[in-house]
Order: sequence, then C-alpha cells, then structure tokens
Amino acid sequence: MVSIFDGLEKLAPEWLTNYELEHGASKPKTSIVETKFNNLNNPKTGDINATLTMLSFGAKREVEGDDIEIKTEHNNVFNSVTSENNKKSNQFNSTMTKFGKLINHDQNFTNQIDLDIFDISKFIKNNDTYVNMRFTVASTLLNKGGIKIVNADRPNLALVGFSSRMYRPEVCYVEDLYYKEPDEIGFKRAKRIEIRSKTGKLEKEIIEAKGIKKDTILKFVVKVMNESKNEDAENFVLKTIINPSQKYEPNSTTIVQTTTTSNYSDGMPGQKHDADNVGLQRLSGNNLTFFLGQGAISNRGGMIKKNGGNYAYVIYKTKLENDFKENSYKTTITSTNPAINLDPYDTYIKKCQPYDFNITLEGEDEPNDFVPSSKPDDGTGAFKNRLLTQIVSKPFDIYITNYGEDGKKRAPHSPVDVKVELVTSCDATSNLYEKNINFNQDMITNKISEILLKDIKVDKAYSALKFRISHPNPKKKTDPTAPEKIVSCENLDDFAVRPSHFRLWDNEAGTIMSTSTKSFTGGETYNDAISLAAMKPNDSDLARGYANSLLASLVAKNGNVCNAILDSKNRLNVNFTEASGGLGKITRSANSNDGFSYSDIGDTTFYVVDSSYTSTDQHASPRGDDCVKKYRKPAFDPNNPADDPDGIGRVSCDIELKKEGNVTFQFIPEDMQISNLKVVKDDDVTYLDNDGMQKVKLSFDVTAKLSDTLKGLHPELYGDYRYSDEKYLPAKFYVDACYANEANFELKLHKVPLNFTDNNGNVGTLEKANEEILFFEVLGSNTKKLTGSNAKKGMFYIKKSAFEEGKASAEVYFNFARKVNHAKNPFTVFSDDFSLDNLDTIINSKSYKYESPAKKTSANFYYGRVYAPYYEGPADGFFAKIYYGIYCDDCDKATYLTSGTGTWQAFPAATSWYVNPSHKVGVLKFDDFSFSNNTVLGNNVSAVNNGEQLIFVSNQKPVKDIAKMHANMWLIYNEFNKDAATNDFTLKFLVPDGNWAGKTLKEGSEKGDVGNVVGAEGNFKDLSKKTNRRISW
Repeated sequence: MVSIFDGLEKLAPEWLTNYELEHGASKPKTSIVETKFNNLNNPKTGDINATLTMLSFGAKREVEGDDIEIKTEHNNVFNSVTSENNKKSNQFNSTMTKFGKLINHDQNFTNQIDLDIFDISKFIKNNDTYVNMRFTVASTLLNKGGIKIVNADRPNLALVGFSSRMYRPEVCYVEDLYYKEPDEIGFKRAKRIEIRSKTGKLEKEIIEAKGIKKDTILKFVVKVMNESKNEDAENFVLKTIINPSQKYEPNSTTIVQTTTTSNYSDGMPGQKHDADNVGLQRLSGNNLTFFLGQGAISNRGGMIKKNGGNYAYVIYKTKLENDFKENSYKTTITSTNPAINLDPYDTYIKKCQPYDFNITLEGEDEPNDFVPSSKPDDGTGAFKNRLLTQIVSKPFDIYITNYGEDGKKRAPHSPVDVKVELVTSCDATSNLYEKNINFNQDMITNKISEILLKDIKVDKAYSALKFRISHPNPKKKTDPTAPEKIVSCENLDDFAVRPSHFRLWDNEAGTIMSTSTKSFTGGETYNDAISLAAMKPNDSDLARGYANSLLASLVAKNGNVCNAILDSKNRLNVNFTEASGGLGKITRSANSNDGFSYSDIGDTTFYVVDSSYTSTDQHASPRGDDCVKKYRKPAFDPNNPADDPDGIGRVSCDIELKKEGNVTFQFIPEDMQISNLKVVKDDDVTYLDNDGMQKVKLSFDVTAKLSDTLKGLHPELYGDYRYSDEKYLPAKFYVDACYANEANFELKLHKVPLNFTDNNGNVGTLEKANEEILFFEVLGSNTKKLTGSNAKKGMFYIKKSAFEEGKASAEVYFNFARKVNHAKNPFTVFSDDFSLDNLDTIINSKSYKYESPAKKTSANFYYGRVYAPYYEGPADGFFAKIYYGIYCDDCDKATYLTSGTGTWQAFPAATSWYVNPSHKVGVLKFDDFSFSNNTVLGNNVSAVNNGEQLIFVSNQKPVKDIAKMHANMWLIYNEFNKDAATNDFTLKFLVPDGNWAGKTLKEGSEKGDVGNVVGAEGNFKDLSKKTNRRISW
C-alpha cells in the first residue's frame, strides 16, 4: 500500500544574528519544522515492509546539522531516519539512494536534489495509522581566508511517500475431481498421476480422465487453507469462476464452513447443502461466491486461520460441454484501515501445490506433443526439448520425439504426418530447413516414439534458431471449430549456430593473415588494414550472418618483462553486422570510428573471445548449458563435441581466435627522431687536432617517436607519459628492459663547412671534408664508438641503457685532420652541416628523421702554432718571447680574428700568422724546452698573457743553439718537414766585453778597443732584431 503526500514545504533555518555573523556561531544553527501524516494503511499482522520516500530540492551537501526524524503512534520519541549514504546530521546531502545504496552507482552527487528511500519498518507497527515527522535544517558560518561565508540548507520538500505491504491473505486451494458419464449412476474419482524428478521429488500431479463423454457431470471438491505463518485471513470470500467449457449444475453446492480435518470424505461432519443464493453461497451467471471460515455468515466471510489452523471445503458440480478448461478462484480484499476509503477488490489465489488437468472427450486421440532434441530421450528427461549449440556449415542430427500429456515419450495413437521446419522466429514466413516425416502404423505398432533427422546443415550464423513442428489437430474430428493444425514453436528450445572460430583478416589481400608477424606504427590508427573474420570450420570461408559487438584488446607479449601493463589502454571494439559478411570492423571504441591502434610499441597479440553469441544456450542452474561454458584444458578443441567434459557432445560456448593463426603485431616507432642537435664548443678558438685533445662536442636527442594520431584523438592515454607535452611523443617502452636496442648511427657532413679548404690547399669539397673530419668518443658517455672491421670512423652507438621512456641523449667530439707542413685558413662548422644514417632497433629498422635545429650553433676551427723567431743576445742571459696563434692568409679577419679581449697581432718575422690573445691551452712548461748546445733555461717560464710567453735563456759561451719546443702536435708547424715533432728556433749568445779578433785603437788610446757594430749605437740591447747587419770596423 502506498500513501503519497505531495505539495511544497519550504524548510529554511533561522537567519544568523549580527553577533553570530561577527563572532561566528559555536555550532550549526538549526531550525525545526514538524508535520503529521495521517491515514496510513498497514497490514494488521505480520511483516510491514514499511518505506519512507522523500524528494526535495535546494539542500547543500556541505551543510551539516540537518536531520530527518520520525515519531509514530506507539512511540513518543523521535528517531533519526538514516541509511548508509544518508548519515545523521547530513541527510539532505544531494544524493539519490534506495535503502542506503546509490540508485546510480556512478553518481554520488546530484547538486541539491535529494531523492531517498528509507526502510522504516523498525519504527512502524501494524496498527499505526499516522506518523509525525520532524525536519531539522541548519546554517553554518565558514571563515575562508578572512572571508566569512554563510552556508545554509534551504530545502524545498516536494514529496513524501509511505509504503507498506498490502494485506493479501496467503490462502491457497487444492481441487479434487470426480466425474459421472451420462449413462452411469455413480461418480468416479479422476486419476492423480504423480510427476517426480530424478531425485524422486514430487514436481506436480496430473488429474486425468481420458475419453469421457460429452455432458459428463464433473464434481469438484475444493479445499481452502491458509499457509501464512503470520496472518489470519479475515472476512474470507471464495469466488469460483467456472470456465465456459462447463455449465454449472443448479443447486449442486455443498459447503463445509470450517473444520480441522485436512482430508475430505463424503461423510465429513459439518456439510451444508443449500439451494443457490441461500446461506453461504451466491450464484451469478456461471460464477459462484462462497462465504467461508470460522464465524462466516451470510454475505460475510469468516476466518481462515494461519498455519493451517482450519480448513474450508466447497463442493460443486458442472456439466462438461466442450474441451475441458480448468476453473479459477479469487478472493476479495478489504482495507484494514476504515479511515481509508478503499473499495474492496478481487485478486486470484494460488494452488497449494502444482497440478494440471488432462481431461479429454470420447473419440479424441490424446494430443501429440512433438519435441526436437539433440539426443535421444533416455527416459530421465535430461535431453527432452534440449538443443545443443551448432557450428556453421557443420552437419548435425536431431530427434523428433512424441510425448504424452504425462510428459513421457510415447508413440502416437494413430498415423500422423509431421512437418519439421527450422526457422529464425516462430512467425517467420520462410524456413532454413524443412522435412516432412510420418509416424506410420508399423511405428505405432512397434511403439516407436521418435524419428532421427540426419545431416541438417546451416550455412549462416544465427544467435537463435527454433524448430517449428506442425501436425493435424485430432480435435478437428469432433470439433469443427478447432484449428486445422497444432503448431509447436514458442515452447520449444532454441539454439545458436555459431562461427567455428575467428581469424585475423588482411583487408588488402582479401584473405586471412598468413604471416606470423606484421608491423605497424605505434600511436597510429589504421581504419581499414585489418578486420576480424568469423570463419567456417574449413578455415577459408567466412561465416556470414554473424553479427555482434565485441570487446577485444592488444596484449603485450612480454608484459611481465617490461611491465607493459597496457591492456586497459588498448581495448578495442569489433563490430560485426549482417551486412559485413562475416568481417568485423576493428575500432578503438564502440561509439567511434577511430581505427585499429596501439598506444605504444612492442610485440602484441590480438585477444578476443565471444561468450555472448551463444547466450541462448547458457542457462541458470539447475538446467544444464547446451554448450561448454568456461572450460579449459590443453587438449580441449572448442569445436570438437568429443571433448565435452560431460560426454554430452557439446561444443564450446565461446568463439575464439584460432591459436594457430594468431599474428604477432609489432608496433614500432614511427621513426627515430633526431632533434636539438647542437655544436658545443669549449672555446671560441678550436685548433685543428688529429688526436682529439682539441675538440668540439656534437650533442643531440634521439627519440623513438610514436605517431601522434592516437594522442590527438585520446590524449588521456598519455597522461602518465613523462614527455607527453613535448613536440615529439616518445615510445614509453623503448627502454632497455623492453624494446630498446643499441642504436647504431653514422655521423657525416652533408654540407661543406664555411671557408673550408682541404689539407692539400685546394678549395674544399664534401668528399674531402668527410675525409678530414675526425670523431672521438666522449669519455664516460652512453655514446660509444663502434669497432670492428666494418666500422667507419663516424660510426657510433647509443647504449640501450641510455633510453628513458623512449628518449636518449647522444654526444660525440669532433675535429679535423691537420698536416704539420701545411697551414690552412680558419673555417666554420654549423650544426646543420651534419647528417645521421643507419639506425637499428630490436623490432625493426628505421632511419633517422633529422630535424634541422631551429637555432643554429657553430664552432670555428683554426690551424694553430707555437712560435719563436731567431734570437741573439748576451750570453749571460736575455728574455725571449714565445707566441701562440693561428694561421690566416687573407682570411676573413672580421669573422675569425675578433674573439677574446685582446688584439690579434701579427707574429714577428712570420707572414700570415697572428697571435691568439685568448690562448690558454697547450702552454709550454719548463720541461717542454730542450737545447743542443748547453743553453740554460731559467726556471721562471711565464704564463701566457695575450698569447705571449716569456722565457729567460743563457749560455756560458758565445755560441749558437737550436731551441726545441716540445708542444702538442696541434701546435706544431714545419713547412719543410711533414714529420716534425717540435717547433724550433735559433738562439745566438754574444760576449760584449773581452779581447777578440777585430780590435782597434781608438784615438788617444794605448789599448785595443772593441770595434763598433753597425747600428749598435753603443749598446747591444736590440741587436737580436737586426740579424742581417755586418760588423763595421
């Protein structure tokens, strides 16, 4: 019983006072509204099953302090009405719940709408006719960052509903039947045939009287009892609706109003036989009304007690005029709450136990019941009306078995033609198979009840088929209005005809995929490359007619090794339609046309199983399945009935991908992207060096790049990718533990460096530039030089361990070859002068895809030299300068002689050579000088300043000596000796005082004096700068 109270009740808390707004309420401020709901209608006894339903608008979840309370007629205390998702102090919380559970389990917030159904059975008693409800609403003051916010519930209560179990007595009836044919005197009792299960449990009874004559008198004995454990049935009235196949015999009723005797007998005490419409019986047309039970009187029923406390019996007679149809019984329900103006109403009552009638008229054959089954009936009923799952184009057999009304197989009573059709639906106008069979007299004589139909074959897939079986209606002989034929279909078992298996289909080739491996690009979508094919058993023809929508996935083959848990990201949908001819389109999801794709890289296999297509053959216990469900063993062939573990001959419920034909899909990077290539120099001046002591670094990033097509469609798949926001999306699983390999590459120049000349003095060519460029490994780097007979000088590899989520950095030093005997002008190498080739990966070969750097970087290369000119000086010692610099023969001085802070001065006595004012590497030390004629080097060898270095040399004799500078090879130059290992210069030591050849007498002198040296001007300080002068005497 449901009572609804609608309208609109506004529930609002009191306003906060100015003081409370200023100082804050110590607890939520609440307001209370009470209301009363009258005229509830509960059962007088037994379970009440009471519920409270409330619909309101406007309440806020964040406000606490509200409450919903109930007080009933028998209890003067208000109690909170709560549930799991509607706790006390927060029932108005923007939820929709039923008995504590969310009505929509995915939605726990409905934005100020509350629809809640509470179980209030514990608060309500049977005799309660009203409840008081109290609603508490609250307001709170929040302080957020110094800003005061008032939160208040202002729900509008739109509807309140109460429901309780309607009073309906659990009264039931049992009939017994006696009959008397027209030419007989006494009544016979109809047979009661028990139908029992395999375990012996009584399932139902058949009340049987076969071949009786028309106008036979039927006497029904109806026992009424109350099976309820809680409620007595009060004011009980039994209404008998006699079927039109019978006509009531006037004044034939007998009533036992109440008794404790559970079995009827003719001599049972308390029987009353009154005329129609007298006492406890009323007749209306062909229907009877009886007032029964303890205390029953005319026009008002009495009590049928619970737990079979008493019984009532009704006996009445009818005349059978046509084919028998059983009668039905009702009772009248009256409200237990007189305050409610509820009209009495009738409701059917049930049988106390299951039984059916089998009453036939004389001259009628017993009806035949032809049923198809996949197995012959062994008498247990296990295979009756049971059709097993079949496979497209594979022949199968069925048995057509006839059953009697007792449910047991039997031969027909007379010869009969039977038409068997296989149809897609019971009202189909055409069929897939048709066979006319005949149960002839010999079969009837030999009591043959079934016919085997062999080699039925269905060439298309169907999720459900039925057999439609028709035969002449035997009742037509005695009843001209009866139908010509009896057609069975709806009540017969249906069964699926499924494809044998799935195969992956190459759309371009138009056939199943025969290769064991096929490569695709990770992150790319392929709309028409591959389909899933539903196949016939011959593994070459498509199973047309198959239609379903399936979930599939690409499963990483080595997911345990590299933790490639990508199944959830790579779910696919396969859609088969009738029109697709057995080919299913593979898409990213059911509601999109995004094609076949994989979110990363790796070896994968396609996984799909259809367990739903055969759902018509999968049953709830205790009925067995008509296919093998969720059964696995290594030797199990899902299409071989002999492998059925129960020996019934079933095939698998599942349609699976043929294991022998599964393909490994290799998803590889779109390419190996080279980016951020930079020339990184240590100094503005880099000297040419054969040995790599002077070098420039070339660095770049290598990205195993995914296609960004899928990311554009589903960016959520890449939310956990470290480099997802970068220009190139790396393959997360291109790492050492998964699919990364030692990435081999060869560095070359693809452009001639600016101002480059070769070591023979010719204008530079690309061939010569690549011949003279040198590459060196960076110590400790993940980039290593390739070795071996086939390795070229520019060949390196990036170690697998360098890749992190598909990205690695590479670095290589480079310089150019120099000849000791050939100086050359400076030149410039730019970052876009390089190219990279030949990358290998573990899953395929891909070339580098080079991105020219947006910002070019460069380095200048110079031919370097450490130099000293010819020196003369006093033997007791003098200073000599060492010069560090570069060669520039009419080079672009504005480009190449401007770095550093000093001025680029020319070398003394050396054309086209200039001092590098910023020189700071390869500086000569004390031990780097050697002499051949006893020259002594002072231990105060200076540092380099503005490209110059001072040394102090002396000798004990006036001699010449050759000074050798043991410099780094990149500072050695000797135009005449290509094998020179030192730079040399000449020292001449002089003794300015003493007797030596060439003495003369000065005017007025008596001793020999030193002659004048031309240009000496009385001193020798700058004598070394004038090396070509002669002595003047």
